[in-house]
Amino acid sequence: MAEDEHSAEPGTSEPTDGLPGSEAVWGDAPEPSPPLRQATPPRPPRPEARGPEAPRPQPVPPRLQPQVVQQTAPAPKSVALAAVLGFFFGPLGMLYSTLVGAVVMFVVCTIVGFVTFGFGLVAMWPLCAIWAAMSASAANNRLRA
Repeated sequence: MAEDEHSAEPGTSEPTDGLPGSEAVWGDAPEPSPPLRQATPPRPPRPEARGPEAPRPQPVPPRLQPQVVQQTAPAPKSVALAAVLGFFFGPLGMLYSTLVGAVVMFVVCTIVGFVTFGFGLVAMWPLCAIWAAMSASAANNRLRA
């Protein structure tokens, strides 16, 4: 039986790419390639390495951007809505037009309600509506002035 010209015994060498001198031994692993190094940027020289005559870099101040402040006036309050909220919700409805008035009327309505067993609230509820309407009107007058 004739030996094939491409077959070789293990441990023998044969040309791998057909060029003379490029022989590899069967069973040997290829050599690993060296690891790649990443390029590092050059470091600036240290201040003492520059010498005493070299000027030191001065920090650059940040640029100031002009800021536009837009003030908007509060919207006028509806007197009718304040009266309706004060009538139907009492001191809670007054929160639309006046915070201080709502707290005062809440305390007064609580005291009057306990003393009169709730009958005094019949007189207090319309007062809440009137106070809320007057407070909304006063707030609108302050906006116009």
